[in-house]
Amino acid sequence: MKNIITSLLLLTSLTLLGCPNSENTNSNAGQTSYKASKEGLKSLYDDINSLIEDKSCEAHSDCATIALGARACGGPESYQAYAPRNTDVQKLKSLAQQLETLNKTYNKENQVMSICAMEIEPNVQCVQNQCEKVSGRNFIQ
Repeated sequence: MKNIITSLLLLTSLTLLGCPNSENTNSNAGQTSYKASKEGLKSLYDDINSLIEDKSCEAHSDCATIALGARACGGPESYQAYAPRNTDVQKLKSLAQQLETLNKTYNKENQVMSICAMEIEPNVQCVQNQCEKVSGRNFIQ
């Protein structure tokens, strides 16, 4: 009888440990789940571009760049200019990290090939009160 009661208590405890509590169910509240697909990557790029849409600035120092995506040979797919004072930088960095991870997964799962040229992080300037990348392509081959 003692073994049956112990077994029932153990089983009940294990069952309750597996149940989500309010802390666990809300931990991802407000976050979008992106998939390693063309549609998922596009959705994530769109969300990032919406976040950095306000590129207004007064000086070059008001501007920065962020690496986005991942090429199959390594390195980022591109860099985008943004204005940190107008952007939730922590959210941007989080989305950029998600994009890099998903892009790498997508590339691997789909055996994607790319140009094996590493893009160098461009300089940015405040041009007509908008953050912009300095023109020209910067590659290392």
